[in-house]
Amino acid sequence: MEGPPLRVIAEELSQLTDEYVAEVSGNSKMQKEQLIGQKVLQVFSWGKNLFLQFPEFSLKVHFLMFGSYRFNEERNMVPRLSLVFSKDTLNLYNCSVKILSNSDVKNLYDKELDIMSENWNLAKVTGLVSSLSQDFICDVLLNQSVFAGVGNIIKNEALFKSEVHPLSVVERIPKKKLAGIASEARNFSLEFYQAVKKGDNIRSRLTIYGKKICPICGGRVVFRKTGKTKRISYFCPSHQKLYE
Repeated sequence: MEGPPLRVIAEELSQLTDEYVAEVSGNSKMQKEQLIGQKVLQVFSWGKNLFLQFPEFSLKVHFLMFGSYRFNEERNMVPRLSLVFSKDTLNLYNCSVKILSNSDVKNLYDKELDIMSENWNLAKVTGLVSSLSQDFICDVLLNQSVFAGVGNIIKNEALFKSEVHPLSVVERIPKKKLAGIASEARNFSLEFYQAVKKGDNIRSRLTIYGKKICPICGGRVVFRKTGKTKRISYFCPSHQKLYE
């Protein structure tokens, strides 16, 4: 799950603030009983992670590839973790859950790198991108230590809008163009967020992801795994320049 829809989930679940955990269950092997009696201080997202913060520690949730949740509802399967609060119930499925100290959360997760954060820092992100000089830009965009919250959809859209081939090597890309790629990732993330927030189908906002024909030149869109991450890229070889 990419950063924009996760931000919407965090906003929905923020109504759990000030509620106390009354019951816990699920097939998670973590010591979930320590959550009983804890008061939710806030719910927030960072990158692809969802956090429920309690007084002394936080619950980190990562939905992986196929994770899901139900708020005051259930699926016909055993949840990874079920939290019954004083008024509401949160069920988490097919996800990773972990307890972290609040100090670790503060130290490990830099808001200036979160693509959805109000504190997102273009200069800092661009500097980190430049430091990965030998990497393919398609891999860097999926590096959560640089672009926290960016997933494959945002990666493809940002590269297409920037007119850069996914297998371009970072050190060969002009610095101004690198900043442009980062800005496009940020801009599309905000557009993605607004679409999810309104309940719109994100596919209506896509220009290259899942397409067969380039909307600019009319050429065939290439669809294949790229980079060390071997994630699928959609790109137009005529329209997107290869820096190598």
